[in-house]
Amino acid sequence: MDSVSGLILSGGRSSRMQPVPQWRAGDEESAVLDKGLLRLNGRPLVAFCKDNLTPWVGDIYISANRFADVYGAYGTVVPDDPVYGESQGPLVGIASVLALIRTPWLCVLPVDSPVVPPRMAPRLAEALQDGRHDIAYVMTDRTHPLCMLIHVACLPALRAYLLSGGRRVHGWLMSQRSLGVDFSNENDKVWNVNTPADLEDLRAYVEAAGGAPGQASQSASG
Repeated sequence: MDSVSGLILSGGRSSRMQPVPQWRAGDEESAVLDKGLLRLNGRPLVAFCKDNLTPWVGDIYISANRFADVYGAYGTVVPDDPVYGESQGPLVGIASVLALIRTPWLCVLPVDSPVVPPRMAPRLAEALQDGRHDIAYVMTDRTHPLCMLIHVACLPALRAYLLSGGRRVHGWLMSQRSLGVDFSNENDKVWNVNTPADLEDLRAYVEAAGGAPGQASQSASG
């Protein structure tokens, strides 16, 4: 998909994951945790997110405000634009990357979602083909607003929203020409890693499927 760039959102503080030991990808020098560098089957979560995006996008960007040296192995690292303030949420990461890309579309994944439907990107693109919407996002048994495909034309509205103090992802999406796409088939799983317990559950899920998160997702859908 030459018209699509990819973005992995890794700029958050990961506060709910702080109890997890051995968090760093090959380096334990800091007590500060970064969720995208948590390891699963010997690889950081960001690597699995890259695997999920690579078949469907050209350039891959990483929204990250720390550990740019490590994240740089997985894509072009883009810190939050300081005009929006410090640690102001995922919409800032999206706006910062939309301002840089050379493609009309950006496919976004949060780094804490290493398992997503195998054909997420093309299915979102198919839902937007009629031209009536500028954003499509995933819906399963709940809404996953940050698993999205967004057009670069949304940047002015997003920038204005952020500069006015807005930060709510769902609230902004509802103000735009956005479309939720039904992935509620039981095989089309989105797995969010928000707590240490989530990580352990994912580890068990992957081991039961006999492989990496991407293989687990494909196994479930096959």
